[in-house]
Amino acid sequence: MGKINRSDYDPKKNQRVPRDPVESESVVGGVALSDHEAGNARDHPDLFAPMFAAPSDELARDGVVTVVADDDDYPCRVSLRGAAKGDRLLLLNYEHQPASSPYRSAHAIYVAQGSNAKGVFRNEIPPVMRTRMLSIRAFDAQHMIIDADLIDGAHAEALIQRLIGHSESAYLHVHFAKRGCFAATVRHS
Repeated sequence: MGKINRSDYDPKKNQRVPRDPVESESVVGGVALSDHEAGNARDHPDLFAPMFAAPSDELARDGVVTVVADDDDYPCRVSLRGAAKGDRLLLLNYEHQPASSPYRSAHAIYVAQGSNAKGVFRNEIPPVMRTRMLSIRAFDAQHMIIDADLIDGAHAEALIQRLIGHSESAYLHVHFAKRGCFAATVRHS
């Protein structure tokens, strides 16, 4: 199992196959928050089900940690919702920037057990993002950062509009600024 990226584990075939397992989407003032390009974005939360059944020592060998939420401060990357107290989650590494660029990147994400569908939000910032400091980075078509800023999630719409409106902006990456976990990709809708 290990690091989840575009070549992900297919439990039905017991092998790794290309896919995007954690697509979540939101639209903010005509801007869509989603993962990767629309043609590649897929909804595969079932990818994580076998991991929840695996023994903790096996997960640990792959760098995956099982966490039980002791409050509502655990953002599920699949649903873009906060986990409830007592929910079981996986904390694992996810390659959110697979582009061949100096900014290629992977970082930790939480996935809540039972997240059966991607989070879809239209014309709103997901609540899990509204309550956190966010780092928002604008990338051009060559996957180079052209601008970036930090903002309280409650005020993120204006920054998103400014960054995605930049003439060279192809997409944005949103991270939870405090711990750096990847939250979402923003694209023109």
